[in-house]
Amino acid sequence: LGMSLLAEKDGGPVPPGRILGISSFCYSVSPAPQDTNQSLPAIPESHVVDLDLATAIVNALPEFQEAVTRAPDNPVSRYNLGVVHLLRAELEQARQQFMKAIELRPDYVRARLSLAHLQVNRREYDAGLKTAEAVLAVDQGNVEAGLLELEALMSQKRFGDSRVLLDAMLKANPNSPDVLFQLGAVNLAENRFKEAEDAFRRSYQLNLDPTNLQGLMGIIDTKMAQNRTEEAFKILQAESDKAPNRVDLLIAIGDTAVRAGKFDFAIEAYIKAIVQAKTESEKGDIYLKLSETYRRKGDLDNAIVSLEDARKMLPRDYWVLSALGVALEQAGRKAEARRVYETTLELYPNDAAALKGLALLMAETGGDLDDALAKARRAQQLLPSLVEISDTLGWIYLKKNRTDDAIQIFRDVVTKEPDHSTYHFHLGMAYAQKGDTTNALDQLREALNNHPSNEEKDKIQPMIARMGSSVAAAPGTNLPPAGKSNADPSQLPTRLAPPPAASSARGPAPPTPSATAEDFYRDAVRQHSGKDYAGAIQSLDRALELRPGWLLAITTRADNQYHAKRYDEAIAGYDRAIQLDPKRAASYDGRGLVYSNSGRHDQAIPDYTRAIELLPNYVVA
Repeated sequence: LGMSLLAEKDGGPVPPGRILGISSFCYSVSPAPQDTNQSLPAIPESHVVDLDLATAIVNALPEFQEAVTRAPDNPVSRYNLGVVHLLRAELEQARQQFMKAIELRPDYVRARLSLAHLQVNRREYDAGLKTAEAVLAVDQGNVEAGLLELEALMSQKRFGDSRVLLDAMLKANPNSPDVLFQLGAVNLAENRFKEAEDAFRRSYQLNLDPTNLQGLMGIIDTKMAQNRTEEAFKILQAESDKAPNRVDLLIAIGDTAVRAGKFDFAIEAYIKAIVQAKTESEKGDIYLKLSETYRRKGDLDNAIVSLEDARKMLPRDYWVLSALGVALEQAGRKAEARRVYETTLELYPNDAAALKGLALLMAETGGDLDDALAKARRAQQLLPSLVEISDTLGWIYLKKNRTDDAIQIFRDVVTKEPDHSTYHFHLGMAYAQKGDTTNALDQLREALNNHPSNEEKDKIQPMIARMGSSVAAAPGTNLPPAGKSNADPSQLPTRLAPPPAASSARGPAPPTPSATAEDFYRDAVRQHSGKDYAGAIQSLDRALELRPGWLLAITTRADNQYHAKRYDEAIAGYDRAIQLDPKRAASYDGRGLVYSNSGRHDQAIPDYTRAIELLPNYVVA
């Protein structure tokens, strides 16, 4: 399969069960041993994988596990199981199976290539280089291994070494579209725009696969990098005019329009693509793009309609179900959202986002609080570092009148996210339920001072007044000392604002008329997945205007500054993150990566070392 499974055409991660295609060559030095189980879906060697086949492979995990149990020394069984884990985004399990396949058969080139792809995509560049070199030692002419080696070098900003390798590859493969594409990528990374465009154009012209648009999209990326957006659209439109029924070109126009913020134009292109699409899988994928575009435009109703259309085409698709559940919850259609979360968990029982979402809805709609608590605890086991899940757990404790447990959790949440108004609000409500008016008012004031949404502010201010404050100050002002509370603590939980809904990995919840810091953050995540690093940085700037000191936004902005090659700004961002939380290993690793890829290796080593000291199993560091 190759590990290009991890990247969609637009550069974003491919979720479980969704493969768009692999633009890599697949070579094998010697025939691989056969897996004797003929009842399993075939793991293809082709570089193009059908979406329905991918879904069948994902859903057959127990059968692939059983094949390994029956024949633990069969390298193909191990490799196939690794691919299934990969499609389910279970990357560590995939790595272990690929390693075992190689151990059983050292000349198993396909397994080594898949492992190299996985290592490079996990930023384990040195390991990826070694694995690719091991393939080349067995098969000197393996183009895919050479391209992997090149990708690892480029990811480390080792452009000089990349050019040396490219020169050798071009001599051996002067008309290879993939090698020419990588030449364009090196030139683009160094802002050599004319040379980049020339290489991408040759790659596109020489590619014999008419459905492979990587060369064309390289040209578009080059135009966009120079803010020549209109030229980019003219090129795409000219290609589409040659073949008006080409779905991939219509999608490319839509994707580029979204990247440029031209949502109506994107919607028009996606609708045309849906009309021309032949298969349900293809239509469903485009409906998903259409829903995300409506969401970004702020049209939640049409986003839900598009998601429901996508679900008709892809009824078991994880991302469709996830996005639909979140959208329905945002729209206040809680009963429908609950049913979607329940369906998601029937198919994906270990999905933490669905567990969290369902637990919250159960608590909010009079469901079984013990069951809600069990689901929230399971979600926390799966994602122990996710603050939103801890907040949901605290919320359920509050509903169950386990006030001390709620206070303990909310205190921890506030410590981790001190600039988040909602978490102060919840801690204040827990103190109020306990009857601790002084601490309750302190936390409610902190909530006001941390830029709450208008809806949240409208709940906090009357509560302060009811609890005895003579003045409910506007955010940023000091409140006079509060007197005794006049509120009935038993009624306080009914006035709580629920925790933020879990966001879909396909994109954030639709922005409200008064966008919150979280809205801007989620937009930044989506922009990053589309390689719009400048746009992501701008969105994160807006998020930090609303929530100064938000650690997650600071580190995410630093990561985007790194990708945009704004190294000094990225280092300053990680410096700030380390000041806020000196025990966060990822901040040291991020700063080390910036130092390393900007040639400051002596400064990178102490940061990587510190990250490992804080988190000994931190494989990336």
